[in-house]
This record gives sequence, structure tokens and C-alpha cells, in this order.
Amino acid sequence: MIKQKRIIQGLLLFVLIGMITFLSVHTADAANKNSNNITVSFNLLKDGDGHQFAKIYGFKEGVQAAIWTYFSDYYDISAGNTVLYEIGKTKDTYQFVENGKVITLDINTGDIVNTENLKKEKVVDVVDTEYSLSSGKAYTVLVGKEKSGNYVWQYQTEEYDSLQNGNVSYKSNKNTVYLFVAGKLYLLNKQTGKIRSKTKKYSNLVGVPSMTFDKKGNVYAIEMFGQHLYKFSSKGKEIWHSRNIEKAIGTGILADGPEIKTGPDAKRDVYCAFVDWTGADDKDARNVFFNRNTGKIVYHD
Repeated sequence: MIKQKRIIQGLLLFVLIGMITFLSVHTADAANKNSNNITVSFNLLKDGDGHQFAKIYGFKEGVQAAIWTYFSDYYDISAGNTVLYEIGKTKDTYQFVENGKVITLDINTGDIVNTENLKKEKVVDVVDTEYSLSSGKAYTVLVGKEKSGNYVWQYQTEEYDSLQNGNVSYKSNKNTVYLFVAGKLYLLNKQTGKIRSKTKKYSNLVGVPSMTFDKKGNVYAIEMFGQHLYKFSSKGKEIWHSRNIEKAIGTGILADGPEIKTGPDAKRDVYCAFVDWTGADDKDARNVFFNRNTGKIVYHD
């Protein structure tokens, strides 16, 4: 009798363990299925004082309202000292970066499950995104990108007229990003995004379709209609300004905009900056050569 009782107890225990295992597996499967039905919306916003913040929403398939919401802190990014961007969704988590921290959220609840420092590598690229405002203004956000794809810094430009083409242009040389915004030249540290220096506003450099550098790191920048060519030192100091280029060579306004280059001039054996001038018709295309030390036109095609 006692033996039979123990056998029955053993069978009941076996059945109970099986039921618990079954429920656990199916509960996990259901959770994974729910995770697959959840999408995440990352929204980068700015308040009236120019501070940046993020709103992150979790949406479940078939449910109209968000099932969870995450609000970041507010940050002043004018000095390039913080960054907010998403990494993306995994099987059951969602990751993003906030102020140098990698934050992991439970994708079903929006709760923080892990926070760790962002591992920094060398910045190898700079990318940008333009944001338009209802006022007709716009601003651009530059971010420094590592080889692995992580973003380690972010810089937000001042606002400018979104209808005026070429307000923002930039190019990297060695460890500096040269950024033209609405007529001003900013020098940013490529590894940190922090401002090294900036110039006054040049009313005739509102649009800079092309810039380049010589072997000493000097910067050559031309405005969008090709009438003004500037040379700046590697530290942003103006060296010379060549004016009224169109008048000097007797051509009309460009159709596609000029492209500034630097290189040796075989005809005159001088190192010059020159403009590849592209007109409405190929027959109007020409090169204009400038002495690199003075900015005076040496000759043109």
C-alpha cells in the first residue's frame, strides 16, 4: 500500500513538472511572439530654448496607443558635448545612446534593464541630417561616426533660412572638421565635436558648394555663384579674398556652381588654386587659376 502511494506521488510530481515546463516554454514563446509584434519609434526633438531631447514609444500590433514611453533628459548640444541616437531593436530589447551611455530597454515594458558606458573608438567619418522648422528656418546636426558605426559626438548648427541653398557645407582635413554655416566658418575637433574656433560672418560666403585644402592645411572656399574665393589658414584665419571673379574672366552666372581644387600648374610652374567652371553649356566650361600666395588670377582658359 505504501509502495503504491509512493508510485502515485511520483507520477503526480512528474506530471506537475511537465505542466510547469510546458507553461514556461509557452509563456516564453508568447513573450517572444509579443516582442516580435512590437515596434519602436525614436523621435529626436528640440525645445524652445534649443535643448535637445528624445521621446521613444513602444507600439504593439493592433493597439493604437503606445504601450510604453521613454523620455530622455534635456541637453544643450551647442558645444557638441552629448549625443542622442538609436542603436536598434534586438529580439526582446531596444538600445539607444544617451549622453555617452548605452541604455537597454525591455521591449515589452520600456523599463531599463541595463546601462553601460559607450566604448569610444577613433572617429573616421562625419555625417549630417537637416531638420526643417515650421518657421521656414532649418538647422543641421553633425555626428562623428566610428568605424564600428557608433556615433560618439553630435553638433547642432545655428538656425538658417531653409530656402537659401548651400547654407551648410563641411569637410574634414586631418583631425579638424571645417564647417560653413550661413557665412561663418567653424572649426570642430573631429574626435570630440567641440568648437576649436569660429570666424566672423562673411555675407558673400552664405553658400559654399566646394572647399579644398593644400599641403599645408590651408582652406580654399568658393561661394555658390563663383564671385568670391577665400583662403583661410588651417586655424581659420583669413589669408586672402579674391573678388569679382566673373567680371575678371567675362563669363555669366554658373549653372551648376564652381568646384575649387588645388594642385600644381604645369603651364606656369606655380602651385595654384583653381576653379573648375561649369556653365550651362559645356563650351562655357573653363579653369581659372589663382596664385596661392596672393589670390590674384594667374590666367584662365
